[in-house]
Amino acid sequence: MIANNTFRPSTYNIIIHLEKDPSQYMLIHGYTGAIDIANANVVRLLKPGGRVTKENPFVSKQTFEALVARGYLTQQTAAQERTYCQRWANLLHAHKKLFGTRSYMFMVSYDCNFRCPYCYESDISQMGKHWTKQAFTKEMVDKAYQAMTEIMPDEKRRGRSITLYGGEPLLAKNREIVEYIVQQGIALGYTFEAISNGYEIEHYKDLLGPGKIQSVQISMDGPKEIHDKRRYHYLNGGTFDKIFANIGMALEAGAQIALRANTDATNYRHIESLYDQFKEAGYVDNKLFHFSAALVVGDENIRPESPHAVTTEISSPSVLLTKPDFIAKLQQTTVPGQHQEMWMFRKLYNAIKHNTRINFDPVYCGVQVGAYIFDPYGDIYNCWETVGKECHIIGHYSNGVTWEEEIKKWHQRNVATAPRCSGCKYAFLCGGGCLAKVLRAYGDLYKSYCHYFPESFEGVANRVYQAYLHDKEFGNVCNCQKD
Repeated sequence: MIANNTFRPSTYNIIIHLEKDPSQYMLIHGYTGAIDIANANVVRLLKPGGRVTKENPFVSKQTFEALVARGYLTQQTAAQERTYCQRWANLLHAHKKLFGTRSYMFMVSYDCNFRCPYCYESDISQMGKHWTKQAFTKEMVDKAYQAMTEIMPDEKRRGRSITLYGGEPLLAKNREIVEYIVQQGIALGYTFEAISNGYEIEHYKDLLGPGKIQSVQISMDGPKEIHDKRRYHYLNGGTFDKIFANIGMALEAGAQIALRANTDATNYRHIESLYDQFKEAGYVDNKLFHFSAALVVGDENIRPESPHAVTTEISSPSVLLTKPDFIAKLQQTTVPGQHQEMWMFRKLYNAIKHNTRINFDPVYCGVQVGAYIFDPYGDIYNCWETVGKECHIIGHYSNGVTWEEEIKKWHQRNVATAPRCSGCKYAFLCGGGCLAKVLRAYGDLYKSYCHYFPESFEGVANRVYQAYLHDKEFGNVCNCQKD
């Protein structure tokens, strides 16, 4: 602890220069959750490595006290701050595991009727075995529902929406078993979501809509001439026209459609054209329809410290964009809500709008707390990017629920247990990154996957500030801009 009245700038200060107002900065504290707007005098006081007192030439005593109260100035050493963050992260993680809601997913079938070049499940089918064609049976559905109760006896802590996943869950040939899953689930008080390619969902029209399969995420890769070269049926070829029509059918049935436009270096110029096509068809004006672009991530850019991205348009569908390039290119379009950082935008926006501290999280997603994927073979996974890989099975449910040691690796991982994360000022904002991508890049769950988070976060913060400037509902953002 630093002695007397001397303070040091916190190691966890995040200072962002605001593009729309060069005289102003956004301050965010990485473990108190404070968020403020400040001027250059405040930023000068917070220069890393310095020592300051209330009697300083930069800010008033009132502002100084506000900076101390909100964590920007501290009497703790860097080591003490890190220890505090580790304890705080472990406490938050323990709380989520004790009181958080469990989420469930049915891996209806590993089979798929598409052959997309970037599919991360393709290695499963290339094993040369026929087991990937297996779908759920009614017996296994009943066992999965029983397992859900066994995993979480408290009904209030079981998520009420179940996700249908694959392969392709909504194949025409899966109709009977999907209907059984949905009917049994509705009787138990569940509703459903599906992640589908949209090609055969016309066979599920009566199962789509409120109280049933309420929402469907569908991916497309651009207008017809682009999409049909990338997301093609293994027998019938192009799929654009049929998917486009099926989206209209699903919306008419009352289902929400989340349209994901897969984006890389070969098609980013065409995403706005795809959006315009949906707009012309009237889909965009439908409150049930949401369009967003998503960065395709693979071996070419999975390691953020050494990306091999190519940003020129070429014929290969595998060339990927870096995350900063993806954001920069999509910002030049009229496509709304196109960035994967929208969740962070909402987090910062809500903190400012409601004059609260930022809601932090010690983990990246539910796989580190309580997410369970049931496959047709009686195995349980927790991440949809690891399904079908035996080394990542976390449990079994054929004869009651039993667990493998693998589950501990996922459920013990938070920003405190990852060495690189525990001392990072962004840790509670990024949650340590996607663990599936950590595994893919490093093969070690306790590594970190930053994926350009600081650069992306700076862009998000600037967009939040622009929203602040135009939103009259915002109150006073800051205690630190008076000097």
